[in-house]
Amino acid sequence: MNFLETIKADPKKFVSEAEKLDPAALQNVIGLLEDLLLSSQAREDHLVGELDAANTALDAANGEVINAEDALATAQARTGAAIAAVTVASDALDVANNEKAAADANEAAVSADLEAKRDTHAQKATAVATAQTAHDDEIDSLNNEQQILQQVIDMLNGLPDASVSQWQEVASAGGNTRVDDAFYNAVCGNFNDLTTSDIILVQMGEVKDYFHPGQAMSMCHFLLNQDYSWSATEDGTYVTPSMYGHHFGGSAGNWPQQIDGRAYLSFWGSRDGGSIGGCCHDRSNNYGGVDGAAWHRAFTVSVKYV
Repeated sequence: MNFLETIKADPKKFVSEAEKLDPAALQNVIGLLEDLLLSSQAREDHLVGELDAANTALDAANGEVINAEDALATAQARTGAAIAAVTVASDALDVANNEKAAADANEAAVSADLEAKRDTHAQKATAVATAQTAHDDEIDSLNNEQQILQQVIDMLNGLPDASVSQWQEVASAGGNTRVDDAFYNAVCGNFNDLTTSDIILVQMGEVKDYFHPGQAMSMCHFLLNQDYSWSATEDGTYVTPSMYGHHFGGSAGNWPQQIDGRAYLSFWGSRDGGSIGGCCHDRSNNYGGVDGAAWHRAFTVSVKYV
């Protein structure tokens, strides 16, 4: 945890120190950071699971209390009927008294059962409160911790000798991330300008789209405009698609349909107020069969400088 607190205190300083490491040591540091990130995510998953389980148990306890209350009302009605029988049927007094005694015993048992279930309900409610408190106490810290760790990993992966692969991640968005100009302006300045030989990879679900810049340009210009050629494979033939308009990336409707079955190439955001996640397909005919077009798709943008 001292190591983690050092990173969280000053991520940029940590990255600056890491730049001095040899490639093997740097890989070890990245591996350690990825382990910390996985541990943090597992802790968050555990807390969310505990809270869900506690809520499920509370719902079950609520149902049992309602059933027990209904049973008690039935027992009380039975007792009332037995008392009435004693007053109006003197010839059946002994029978009625015995029935009353039985009803009283039944009411006591049901009442005891109700109290027991109320105690269980109270325990489950306490468990929910405890789980909620633990969740609320840690969730923001865990999210911040994961964000810092991911940022440090991304920065370390961007160092010259940080990865055997030539691909560098430029941006990553979840299905609920707002993706607009500000989203890309926050990261695009960290990358070198592009030539027409460089390759941009956009992965959405299983689908991978490859792009060459249409001319020499900055990373910011590429992400925020539609000036590129496209290929379904990294080493394939790149063609210029018909464009849609005001979104980032993508193509005109049905342009790739004859190629891989999709309605659109992948859009990586939108300038008109932003989009929530990307659009449009997690699969194509090249990746197990095309799915329906929709926003709220998670995706990553990577670059390979050639």
